[in-house]
Amino acid sequence: AVRLLGDAAAAAGRPAAAAVRYREAMTLLEALNWDSKETEVATKLAETYLTLGDTGAAEPLVGLVSQRPATLAVYRLRARHAAGRGDTAVAAALMSAARELGDERWSDEDEARLAGYLAAG
Repeated sequence: AVRLLGDAAAAAGRPAAAAVRYREAMTLLEALNWDSKETEVATKLAETYLTLGDTGAAEPLVGLVSQRPATLAVYRLRARHAAGRGDTAVAAALMSAARELGDERWSDEDEARLAGYLAAG
């Protein structure tokens, strides 16, 4: 429920409020052994931090999800974080790996982001 409140805030264009809710959800998840849900919320919180321009706050969350099984969302996050640090070559490699997953959720936006990283790198 708390994650959904974060999603609602993010959808309403209120990233700071979303970050508060996602942090609250992460705190609640610490007591549980629910890695998949923690990965989902950590990814959303890190994405929110990147939206707010705070790559430093996103860093430990990117590290956390990087230790979990590779998913499209995790690759997207890692690529966006690398690009935010100015490493577009790494971002392009991560997005290429994401495309290779064959996930049907790969989108035109993902393809455009990959093309942008390749052009910048």
